[in-house]
Amino acid sequence: MGGDIYATVSLQVEIPKLGATILVMESRHQKKRDPIHFLVSDFLDRDSSKLIEAFRRRHKIEEFYRDAKQCLGLEGYMVRSSHASNRHWRLVFLAYTLLVLLKRRVVSLAGKTIGELCEWVYDKCIEGLISRIYNLFKSGVTLPEALKTLNRTAKL
Repeated sequence: MGGDIYATVSLQVEIPKLGATILVMESRHQKKRDPIHFLVSDFLDRDSSKLIEAFRRRHKIEEFYRDAKQCLGLEGYMVRSSHASNRHWRLVFLAYTLLVLLKRRVVSLAGKTIGELCEWVYDKCIEGLISRIYNLFKSGVTLPEALKTLNRTAKL
């Protein structure tokens, strides 16, 4: 799976109140101390590699929703119309996609979480704003002119 080698053992067992289930124990065969994961499923006809693949996809989906709720405001919207809700969802998905692309393109960000990427982007925005203000004042612009310029820039 994905180039990794796994050691797996699967057993079909009867669990009270659940019935017939398949229990899969798996561990990546990379290091001596890789953790063993236990997966339980009622898909008795699937082989262990398909079950592991499905659980890995599910884990990625759960990670996305956790990141979207905690870092990108997915849970925080309060809108009345379905149109506004749809727009909010799309913006969250767009923000997530842009952060993942940023993570893939900037080598120094490769190991960062979505939350850490949000902080990094925020810091870069603040640095850019401070730099813009500094350059405005350095060029002799007065405070009222600088505020007008920044306000015009913000409206773009």
